[in-house]
Amino acid sequence: MATSSTTLLNLPTEILCQITSCLDYPSHLALSFACRELHVRVEDPNSRPRHTMTTGKSRPYTMADLLAIELWPEFAPSLGGDRVSRQMPSKNDFFACRYCCKIISAMNFTNRHLSRAYWKRDRDEEEIRRKDRSAWRICIPCGAPARMYSQDRSFPFGGMSGGYGFTCVKCKGFGLERPGFEGENVGFTCDTCRESGDEKKGPFST
Repeated sequence: MATSSTTLLNLPTEILCQITSCLDYPSHLALSFACRELHVRVEDPNSRPRHTMTTGKSRPYTMADLLAIELWPEFAPSLGGDRVSRQMPSKNDFFACRYCCKIISAMNFTNRHLSRAYWKRDRDEEEIRRKDRSAWRICIPCGAPARMYSQDRSFPFGGMSGGYGFTCVKCKGFGLERPGFEGENVGFTCDTCRESGDEKKGPFST
């Protein structure tokens, strides 16, 4: 006697909805990405916004959800699957920011926020502590306008793929250092503000 097997794809939509209602955001999102048919049939995980304390806005996910998602292989190639690597992250590694609640490239973080206190490379038994520390990680686009970095010194960013930058003393934006245009040499002023200042002086100004 032949028996039929039951898979998620065979389940009625009503039962799929009951299953997804019991899932947290990362699991719900992963299920919706499993295949094209499930993506169509499963409720959109972004359709259930929740109020988040970090931004004061309604989002379907929390920082805790993002900390779980940032461990997915596509967001953490430097981990190599063992999650105990001590390799400095590169631009292909992605991290969550608690202010904007986005997962973005390591190029958007200072090396301090990619260091041991904030990284996602601790062993499983340290998972709770890792989440506690990583929950305070902040990206440069959020941190610079909030004046979280000293305006009289440069800082490394981006891990292995990055370099050095600084906070512009005028616009509070991020300035990228390059040979001949180090922060000290340009008065910690970004290209845009320097060019704007040159235009105001005019061609015959002294």
